[in-house]
Amino acid sequence: MSNHAALESFAIHRSIAPKAEVTEYALLRVRAAATPVGERPSLSVMLVIDTSGSMAGEALTQVIRSTQKIAEMLDERDALGVVAFSSGAATVSPLRRMTREARAATHAEAATLRASGNTNMSGGLAHAALQFPARGGDERQAMILLSDGQPNVGASTPQALADEVRRIRERGVAVSSLGYGPSHNDDVMIAVSDAGGGRYAFVADTKLAAGSFARALGSQRDVVLEGVELLLTPSDGVEIRKVFGEPRTSFGAGGLKVSLPDLAAGDELNIVVELRVRAPAREGAWVMLGATLSGRAPVTRELFAEEASVRIAVAPGEGAFEPVAVVASALAIADEARTRARGLADRHDFAGAAAVLRSARQALTETPGYRKGSDDPLDDAVEALSDEITNMEKVPAEAEYQKLRKAARDYGDFAQSSSRVSGNRSLVGQSPSQVMYMRRMGAAVVPEAWLVVVAGPGEGSAFRLAAENDIGRGLNAAIRIDDPNVSRVNSRVLFEGGGFWVIDCGSTNGTRVNGARVERAPLTEGCTLELGAVTLRFDTKSSPTSRAPDKAT
Repeated sequence: MSNHAALESFAIHRSIAPKAEVTEYALLRVRAAATPVGERPSLSVMLVIDTSGSMAGEALTQVIRSTQKIAEMLDERDALGVVAFSSGAATVSPLRRMTREARAATHAEAATLRASGNTNMSGGLAHAALQFPARGGDERQAMILLSDGQPNVGASTPQALADEVRRIRERGVAVSSLGYGPSHNDDVMIAVSDAGGGRYAFVADTKLAAGSFARALGSQRDVVLEGVELLLTPSDGVEIRKVFGEPRTSFGAGGLKVSLPDLAAGDELNIVVELRVRAPAREGAWVMLGATLSGRAPVTRELFAEEASVRIAVAPGEGAFEPVAVVASALAIADEARTRARGLADRHDFAGAAAVLRSARQALTETPGYRKGSDDPLDDAVEALSDEITNMEKVPAEAEYQKLRKAARDYGDFAQSSSRVSGNRSLVGQSPSQVMYMRRMGAAVVPEAWLVVVAGPGEGSAFRLAAENDIGRGLNAAIRIDDPNVSRVNSRVLFEGGGFWVIDCGSTNGTRVNGARVERAPLTEGCTLELGAVTLRFDTKSSPTSRAPDKAT
């Protein structure tokens, strides 16, 4: 791997018969460096906050607190500004370096936010983009959009807003998005973040806003490659039929250009391409597809390019499979099925959606290499589909469906692991700056507290709590519960306002505190948390004697 990223290439088959005409799949795997190399950029960040009437009450109160926390945790070389939008857009806090005086001013200015009016998202984005000066050599400029609703003034469709954000991106400003609560338009918010080279996250509860902002900031600070593109050049006899995941593409003299998100430290992208292949008559090694990954370093602006070739042997007989490409292709095909199922569910055809998902799950279980309970990507995807099937079979009411829909999309695409801010919310598996910002948000001063399994699978285990802790049966859960009645990401426990809270994350079977189902509830000494067949006790008075591996710290 170079200082920035590496590009690997695979064909799903290791060989193909001479003159064969077949559908073949290629995998281009992009891996960013595990840690940023050299000096990290300073951050200049504009928060673009929805202050329409639907944000009134606790929603806006938590956003104000989050904004104030961000001002406190940024370094003096970083800059922060705030734009609010409702029927129009206005600067609440100008973009300025976070000196002690500037932090105090931002704190006071954020407190003046009030909710009223409509949702002019287009106006908010345009107004915020104009606040940035010409980009400095050691600077990374970014916008974080937060909205809880549907844009209804100005540009309002995913395509129209994506077009506007691409123009902002051309000026070197990245755009990420936070969808606040179950009523936001996730199609719009994902289109905005994809066009802006940033990330999308679903903020299921108002109390999760601060952590979501911290993660979004951390991923921007740890970008190792920006302006990323993948150029695909097919050989004679090869036609590119499809690039899975529907990334933005364009044809040029060199081939097909695929636009990718900016790469943060530790990111991995699997780009799966469907090809129609007519093999040459001559036996031997053959390059089906050439690929070039390009981008530039965020501080030095050094141009980066790395080439790879998808090679396959032309030989008689049936070729063996390449396991890594088989898995990635199966996941990409399953993702397409999820998209089709989501379209059916949007039209309230939940039976049809469940049928599509069951077929996709069956295909994954028949993929070579699948092993139930193996904790690998195939097994994790099967578990995710199982959750979604159960949700469709329940025939949820519209409000419940919207929450379930967004929770599923927050998980992200199976094949595009960095396109969403998703997965584990603890400090495990996050980039260096995400960990740093989470700690500055308060993780370093979390008092000692434990969740002790007192009944069900894993009885006797104990988990030390961090600032945020995902609970579920998924591969990346900080507190893993081995129970099929528990969702992949069932609940989240966080420390906020001097105490611990549990928040349900759109789970299939719910979260219960002392036997009562809750969307959100404080945890008090000795109370019980029930997920499926598992009961956990909240304990702060003494350290449990039996402890599971301390994943949450």
